[in-house]
Amino acid sequence: METDTQHLHASVGLYLSMMPRSMAWMCDAVVATNRPLIVLDAMQDSRYRHSPLVRNHHVRFYAAVPVATSNGWVLGTLAVMDTTPREYVDIEPLVALAGSIMTFLRKAKAKARKRRTLSFDSAVNAAPGGLRSREANSESMIMTLVSNTALTQVTLAEQQGALASALGDHTDKISRLVQAIARMESKLGRNDVRVDDDGTKPNHV
Repeated sequence: METDTQHLHASVGLYLSMMPRSMAWMCDAVVATNRPLIVLDAMQDSRYRHSPLVRNHHVRFYAAVPVATSNGWVLGTLAVMDTTPREYVDIEPLVALAGSIMTFLRKAKAKARKRRTLSFDSAVNAAPGGLRSREANSESMIMTLVSNTALTQVTLAEQQGALASALGDHTDKISRLVQAIARMESKLGRNDVRVDDDGTKPNHV
């Protein structure tokens, strides 16, 4: 089941490999709830009577069970459907078959994992020097990395010390400059002469 498509990995009497998910209302319900669903007559069921699968393909009967992992992850559904409605259906055979499918999938997964492990072990043992040589190389790489990291930290500390010293010198120069400007402003203030609106200096008595 994808965002827009429902894939049919195996089917009997229905010659489709996929269909739009917009047609999969009933399958969506099974995936969402992780519970079996039985619809004896879809035309009489207000939930699904307007489904494209019912209106366009005349499906009347539908029964499905989830194919799910032990932790509740739904991988798909196992479903049967027909254009003829039913009055009763025993869902247990579908439940048992879905369980058999999950058992098969778990065994297939375990075999695949075992093959990958054997392939990895073979590749490691066939490598020049074997696994011990790789471990020694790894230890050497780690020691080199640690050494380089220590040198980097020392260099950074030296650079920080030089930067602090330079900042101290600049701060002292800026402070002296501010004091000089303040003295100049003070002198200019004492030498200011007031001028009247007509541009003449006032007469002081």
